Amino acid sequence: LYYIEAFMKYGCFGVMVEKDIKEDEKKILGRFAVEFERTYTRFLDLQKAEAQARESQIEATLERVRSRTMAMQKSEELKEVIQVVYDQFIHLNINVEHTGFILDYKQRDDMHIWLADRNKIQNEITFAYFDSPHWNSFINAKENGLGFFANQLNFQEKNKFYHDLFKIIPELPKEVKDYYFNCDALAISTVLIDNVGLYIENFKGIPYTNEENNTLLRFGKVFQQTYTRFLDLQKAEAQAREAQIEVSLERVRSRSMAMQKSYELPELSSLLFQQVKELGVTAIQNSIGIVNEKTGFVELSTTIHGSHVLHTLNVPMDEQYVMAKAITAWKAKRKSLTLEFEGQELKNYNELRNSFLETKVNFPNDIWIVNFSFFSKGWLSFSTDKNVSDEIIAVIKRFAAVFEQTYTRFLDLQKAEAQAKEAQIEAGLERVRSRTLAMQTSDELADTSIVIFEQLINLGIEPNRLFIGIIKEETHSIEAWATNEDGTKIDNHFTLQTDKNISVNKMYEGWKQKKTSTSIDMKGKELLDYFHYLSDEMQIPFQGGLTQKRRVQTIAYFGQGLIGMASPEEQPAATTQLLERFAAVFNLTYTRFNDLKIVEAHAIQAEKDLVQITNAKQSAEAALVELQATQKQLIQSEKMASLGELTAGIAHEIQNPLNFVNNFSEVSKELLGEMREEMDKGNLEDVKAIMNDIIQNLEKINNHGKRADAIVKGMLQHSQSSTGKKEPIDINALCDEYLRLSYHGLRAKDKTFNASFKTDFDNSIGNINIVAQDIGRVILNLINNAFYAVAEKHKQNIPGYEPTVTVSTRLVIPPSGGQRGVEIKVIDNGNGIPPKVLEKIFQPFFTTKPTGQGTGLGLSLSYDIIKAHGGEVKVETLSAEAAAQAGKEGEGSTFILQLPIT
Repeated sequence: LYYIEAFMKYGCFGVMVEKDIKEDEKKILGRFAVEFERTYTRFLDLQKAEAQARESQIEATLERVRSRTMAMQKSEELKEVIQVVYDQFIHLNINVEHTGFILDYKQRDDMHIWLADRNKIQNEITFAYFDSPHWNSFINAKENGLGFFANQLNFQEKNKFYHDLFKIIPELPKEVKDYYFNCDALAISTVLIDNVGLYIENFKGIPYTNEENNTLLRFGKVFQQTYTRFLDLQKAEAQAREAQIEVSLERVRSRSMAMQKSYELPELSSLLFQQVKELGVTAIQNSIGIVNEKTGFVELSTTIHGSHVLHTLNVPMDEQYVMAKAITAWKAKRKSLTLEFEGQELKNYNELRNSFLETKVNFPNDIWIVNFSFFSKGWLSFSTDKNVSDEIIAVIKRFAAVFEQTYTRFLDLQKAEAQAKEAQIEAGLERVRSRTLAMQTSDELADTSIVIFEQLINLGIEPNRLFIGIIKEETHSIEAWATNEDGTKIDNHFTLQTDKNISVNKMYEGWKQKKTSTSIDMKGKELLDYFHYLSDEMQIPFQGGLTQKRRVQTIAYFGQGLIGMASPEEQPAATTQLLERFAAVFNLTYTRFNDLKIVEAHAIQAEKDLVQITNAKQSAEAALVELQATQKQLIQSEKMASLGELTAGIAHEIQNPLNFVNNFSEVSKELLGEMREEMDKGNLEDVKAIMNDIIQNLEKINNHGKRADAIVKGMLQHSQSSTGKKEPIDINALCDEYLRLSYHGLRAKDKTFNASFKTDFDNSIGNINIVAQDIGRVILNLINNAFYAVAEKHKQNIPGYEPTVTVSTRLVIPPSGGQRGVEIKVIDNGNGIPPKVLEKIFQPFFTTKPTGQGTGLGLSLSYDIIKAHGGEVKVETLSAEAAAQAGKEGEGSTFILQLPIT
């Protein structure tokens, strides 16, 4: 073979022949080479033109994508852009069954895909990754940061992939699944950009060429701009949505703050539901649930199908379908809860729900979903027949938080209204009390009743008639005062007989059973009999005749009667409680009425007794003069008795120093005789010794003389009348002196008297300012009584008993740094003071001593003296009788004097 070539600009043009060719034939071959050079040049020109046209075509498609991207006004238009992308791939004659993009593939652990196809249907689907060679390859590409990823699955591999995928998204129609299973194979190319992956795929299994993949890469770069635009729109929409939500929340907040009365809550609830609806929450039923654990009910405010009509109803907390589950979540402090109902359970729930509503509502029978958002007092709930997005649930949570503020405002207003209402009620009750206390005669009872009726009407009660009844138990009757039919004035005064009408008897029986209130619901024959009894026998007119079909008597009882109101409907509990409070006040009115009747009866009797009183007055005045004279004598007798005891003690005290004076005088006289004899003998030493003895005797005579002088001066001071002037006195010395004077005084009167006495003085007291004579009398009186008590007990010859009186003093310094004081105790171990005597011991003229031995004024005067010094007198005692009951011996008495140090 011969290969002959003719060269040209781009290469060569040659032939293969069996034999070599001639030169002229070679020239012909050369001419063909020249022509082919022209042909190839034309080919290159056409190829370049085609490439330019293809580039223009690609750029035009990319520009269409850019234009649609810039025209996006809402983020949801992204799915329309993907349809444009699909259409442009088709326009470029690229074999594409699906075009789609994967959002945020780097950040997500699942696949969120938007895709488009030839049917112009844009689908959005999210599914979790699953174990598959195809997805594993994609994950490896994502983790390795690759910008491009392509894969090819044959028929079996493709069907295994779709079989696993459809398990995750079983809601796809069967014909769609069959289409995927029957296609030949799967080829897919994906460009991976920063936040989004763009892919194309075909079901022939033909891999895409490099040129097609390069075109996909260029679309990916343009789509990155699209996705950035999408994110910007999404952010702007989120901001606009947030602003819209905040405006709606602010409307609810503003209306909450504008609430002036608690009854405005339903209106505000309707506003809240309206704002939720405007935000796109299209619920079939909206509800506000307030949990009342005291009553065991949930107070529901509900709207149906967005209506402005608010249904208010109470549902038990233990209602099994919804309330019990919601209460459990609420107590667990959960933020939200979703409940779903289907089938028979939904049917049962719909029947139960309609049983609470006055107007029956047709609820869905397929599925019912209730979404709860909780706050501290309850929840907001909205119910639909389909699932709602997390964003909607989040909005409802925010409204629940705002409604918590609203409900707090409602509770504050309710509290303020209750306080205002309570103040209004108290003012009404006070007017009744004031009118009651202003009653001068029993005839004013009817006027006071009018005040009660006026106050009840001012407090919002709207009766047909108000009445007050006084029950006469002895006659089984009720004396009644009743208003006219509008309750403005008392029109009738009558007496009802309980045995003549069953309704009247019910009123009487309620009082007899000591009820606080009762309600008598009269209908039919009972009402007709009641009307005829009042109209025919009592001659009481009725507004509108006897055509009423129902009359409810609400009655509150007081001690001797009742207050009642008649109305066509049953009254709320608050009205009954109000009647009960006014009935309690009217009890005071009736007491005042009875008191006035008694006073009036007494006044009549007083007129009759006036003459006798006048006569008796003169006798009483004469007796008073005589009594006062006797009293003065008794007081003087008490003083003299005290002085006598004191004088006897002083005399005994003087006798001792006088005995010493007499004795030492006689001894001195004898010593002087002896001294004369010794002088005569000239024994000077003995004279000096006797003289020293005489000098000592004279000193003793002098000391005892001064002692007698001091006692006499003290007696003179005691006998003088008190000046009332306080002077610094050594309280210990005063107590010791009067203890000894008392003892010797009693010994002077009764030689058989004998007792031990002790002292326990606080030497830190020093001098205190007191009226010495007055306090001395008190101390002397108490010590005399103590010696008398132990002497009486000594007479009982109790084995081992030793009569003892103790006098003690103590300086009292309060721990808080208050005023200091002195405490003087006079303690005896006598028989003690019986309880029935103890409460009388300070009463004037009360004494337990035998007649002639006491006036009963000693302790009374002592009490007054100590009070005048700003002090206190206390007694601690355990009488023999009380000691015997306690299993002890009588422990005597302790009188405690507490004097302030000034």
